[in-house]
Amino acid sequence: MHGPPAVACRLSRSPQPAYLLVGVACLTAFMMAWLWIHTSLWTWISLALLALSLNAFAWFQWWRSAEGVLQWDGDQWHWTAWSLAPACRVQWIYDFQTWGLVKIANEKRQSHWLCLHKGENDHAHWQAFRRALLSTRALVNGSSQHNEAMVPRSNF
Repeated sequence: MHGPPAVACRLSRSPQPAYLLVGVACLTAFMMAWLWIHTSLWTWISLALLALSLNAFAWFQWWRSAEGVLQWDGDQWHWTAWSLAPACRVQWIYDFQTWGLVKIANEKRQSHWLCLHKGENDHAHWQAFRRALLSTRALVNGSSQHNEAMVPRSNF
């Protein structure tokens, strides 16, 4: 059986983690309002500084999230953000249909989590990219057939 054809996906900052961060910030604001009523001033100030620091750190990490091209050349995956060792292994973590979570790693033990998402008017390209991810996952596991327990449910 032959592998999937070559395909590439240009990755930029994904909006899904930003939506999650907005939800966490709103929940934090609600909890801080509740704590304002039920705790002492110094406890509230301490917790507010901690919450603000953690939220700022999360937004900073999202803002500096990786950008580049994840590319399948028909033989192996390449991540252009790693200029010295672009060849990598891609581990599909979860498929949410219009976005997905993968972990990439190279032989130098560098690893990176990527949130992949479908762009506007990019349905055919996105489906081809998802197929390549799922097909190469089966090839990495040493099987030419999909293992139903290992492959996330998806509707191609």
